[in-house]
Amino acid sequence: MENLEILTLEYIFEYLKRMENTLAIIKESLDSLKTNVEQMHNKEVEFYNLFYQVKKIQMQLKRFLGKSNAESLKTIDQKLDDILSEYNQKVAEIENETRDLIFSKDKLEDYREHVTAFLSVKIDNLNRINKEQNLVFEKSVEDIKGRLDSLKRLLQSLSRKSEEIKTLKDFVTKIENEMGQVKVPSCLDDLLQISEEQINDLYSKTSEIIDTLREEVKHFIIKNKLLSENEIQTLELLYKMPPEELDFVVVATKLKETLKVSEEKLQSTLFELSKKGFIVLKIIP
Repeated sequence: MENLEILTLEYIFEYLKRMENTLAIIKESLDSLKTNVEQMHNKEVEFYNLFYQVKKIQMQLKRFLGKSNAESLKTIDQKLDDILSEYNQKVAEIENETRDLIFSKDKLEDYREHVTAFLSVKIDNLNRINKEQNLVFEKSVEDIKGRLDSLKRLLQSLSRKSEEIKTLKDFVTKIENEMGQVKVPSCLDDLLQISEEQINDLYSKTSEIIDTLREEVKHFIIKNKLLSENEIQTLELLYKMPPEELDFVVVATKLKETLKVSEEKLQSTLFELSKKGFIVLKIIP
């Protein structure tokens, strides 16, 4: 009887040991399953968050640019539509495959590699699209800031004469105050912080304000015979040129091409601007 009890206990002990080993194997498989599923989930969350961030930026860009630059965003729209379509197609494929998939460790790892590789490609595509969005935004802001800077420099040139002319001083102050109302977002993050109501067609509205101020300044200058229209155009073109391009030969060539004037006419305009104190010409002996 005692021997029977010992044998029974040994059998139970061995059985429990085998069960423990089996459970360890099951746990290892489940841990592997969990790890693979988590990796796929994390990659999908990364894709999902990035897609909707890029989509949100796209919507804000459209509102910001309005009708002014809609063409530059059409290609990006198409790329986003393609990515979403391919993603939805892949999701449908995955649903069909997983119905019959036997989740062995090897198969699951292959499956995880396939899914994460697909999502990684889409994430790379979205990052490239985001760079394109940045370029579109930076170009539009650069355009606004360039025209604003040109107007500021023209006003600075006028302000040097404001001590001589009281009316001019008052006018320059008035325009500077109005220019202070022009607010341009400096980056896409700033753009995302602006409300839908404020951002709608902001680019066009800002451009119109600058154009209106420019026309007001131009009208004042011509009316008071401070400069001719041709001289104003020449100054504005000079202000748009980066400092490294301010070599006389380079400047003269660009001005002739843009203004469509003869070399003699251009030289006359430049010397007249120099005489009036708006530019400084260096005489090279």
